[in-house]
Amino acid sequence: MKKNIQYQFGASLFALAFSLGASLPAAAQTCVPPPSCDTLGFTKTAADCAGKTILKCPFDTTKVYCPGVEEQGDSPFVSTWEDGTSVLYNGKEIGTILEDRGASVVVVDKGFLGSYDYLKSLRSRCESQGRLLIYQWILPDQLLAQKIASKLNNRSNVFYDPNSNSGQDNDTIYYCYKSTSGVICASNYSRTEGYVYCVMTIPKPL
Repeated sequence: MKKNIQYQFGASLFALAFSLGASLPAAAQTCVPPPSCDTLGFTKTAADCAGKTILKCPFDTTKVYCPGVEEQGDSPFVSTWEDGTSVLYNGKEIGTILEDRGASVVVVDKGFLGSYDYLKSLRSRCESQGRLLIYQWILPDQLLAQKIASKLNNRSNVFYDPNSNSGQDNDTIYYCYKSTSGVICASNYSRTEGYVYCVMTIPKPL
């Protein structure tokens, strides 16, 4: 339904621009200036719409329209809201979508590979990244760690916190890694290094 609305909107813009372009001589005769590209919705550049279907403004072909961005509303988070796509916060990439939960998505950052000595304070790495609005970075739980590990091209450990949403902590180190038989999760960490990924659950714009 959302895509149909976007394409209908795009088609309407194109039809409006065509009709306005066709009536330019009449507009000149009556001294009525044509509308600007911005007024018609052509507010992006080709770089902004890389990989998307675009419509070019008939008055200035450097101004284009592409569906997806106009529906962000007042949210500072911008994305196409599909698995694996980037999420921007006030114009800066913060991570990619790991899981779509309907009204919200789980975003995962780029991760950090460190030694065991550094990773004894696993949760602090995510907490130190702070909040975006009211949303705090936390360690993934086991299910999210499994999903992250399944996407890696190696057997590296992905640390997780079974109590990430409860605020509880203990001295046990939990991790998941991908093997030939699938993703395996264990505790009592014994290797020398692994990945800390931080996740954040944010709502989709209405």
